[in-house]
Amino acid sequence: MKHALLPFAAFIWLFLPTLFLATACKQTAENAQETLAEKAIENQSGENADVDIEKDKISIETDQGKTSIAQSDKKWPEKAPRDVPPFEYGQIKSSITTETPEAKSWTVIYENIAEDAIDKYDKDLKKAGFTTMKMKVNDKGGTITGEKIKGSTKTVVTVMIGEEQEGAVSLSVYEE
Repeated sequence: MKHALLPFAAFIWLFLPTLFLATACKQTAENAQETLAEKAIENQSGENADVDIEKDKISIETDQGKTSIAQSDKKWPEKAPRDVPPFEYGQIKSSITTETPEAKSWTVIYENIAEDAIDKYDKDLKKAGFTTMKMKVNDKGGTITGEKIKGSTKTVVTVMIGEEQEGAVSLSVYEE
């Protein structure tokens, strides 16, 4: 019986330190990446920076505000204003959220955008009370800019779609 446990004990004795070492190395690599990014931002901006790198998300906080870049957020931003219609004419690849004292903004990156998305979203924005300006390029791409002022809040939505049916929706809310 003693000899039957020997391979198991050897396995545990060799495996556990390796597991802890691999975990420590990963954490050290992430910490090194975060430190490098913080130093680069601090050198460029002259401000303190805090960078947090997770699996599919990078968060950066400075004296000016916060920015989060997430590859895993494949849905319309939850904290976007309710009066902005979600852009539902393509597949979300990633999103970026930025908060500063002056504004909050979201940028959502899309692929496989429908060819008639410019016209459809223009109608969605107008229905929600936005004043819009639309420019189409070769019937496949173009831009829409929508603006809405409600009290002291100004909301601006910009949609840019390229001919390859990829694009971005940028949404900014300013307090005036």
